[in-house]
Amino acid sequence: NQKYRDDFGTLDFKFRESLFWDCLKVGVPFSFGKLLNMIAWYLVLLFFSYSSNLLATIISAEFMVLVIFTFFANGMEGAVSSMVSNLIGQNDFDGVVSLLKTLIGFNVVVAAVFSIPLLFLNDIVFYMLNLPIDVSSEFYQQFCFILKATFVIVVAEGFFYTFVGVLSAGGDTKYPMCLEIISSWVGAVLPTAILYFSGKLNDVYIAYSIIPLSYVLNCVFVYLRYKKALWYKQLV
Repeated sequence: NQKYRDDFGTLDFKFRESLFWDCLKVGVPFSFGKLLNMIAWYLVLLFFSYSSNLLATIISAEFMVLVIFTFFANGMEGAVSSMVSNLIGQNDFDGVVSLLKTLIGFNVVVAAVFSIPLLFLNDIVFYMLNLPIDVSSEFYQQFCFILKATFVIVVAEGFFYTFVGVLSAGGDTKYPMCLEIISSWVGAVLPTAILYFSGKLNDVYIAYSIIPLSYVLNCVFVYLRYKKALWYKQLV
């Protein structure tokens, strides 16, 4: 309205170089981490695809499941960042802590819901993807195992991006970027590549025991970063 235009000069628009670079400093690291993460998963898919048709089918199906269930984790970061930014603007650190406790509880509820198809009733996923249900087949057994690994990945991502949203609100995006790159390349690409080139990539069990662990470690490291509160102290 007219009052805001007069008081805050909202129509005084012009290119402000310092603000432009500040935006890039916050946005580019996180985007770059996402790019490298996608490339990493593409390589993982290639290694499994080159190993056998069975593994190619299993991993392709698992990627579809991952896309279905990661919508929650991907949405958390932006939502949390927006809410925490407002609280930081009010210099309300206690509000940030209270909000985070609520979001952690929400993540627990989501994890309980996701556990139904991914841990206990795997046949739901088979029906969703129109896959044959043969409990004695190697495909069924490996896919059920990979669904459990996917559950750990999805839940860990939910918690991870909740804390990343807090850090991003404070402008700390380089640390999450490094964590994401390390987990995807060291925790996923490297063990899969070693198994592939050594001729031992014959099933999903070894690789998908290591990959979920890297995501859990991500949660631990991002939580420790949050506890230091550097993302808050440098702003207030």
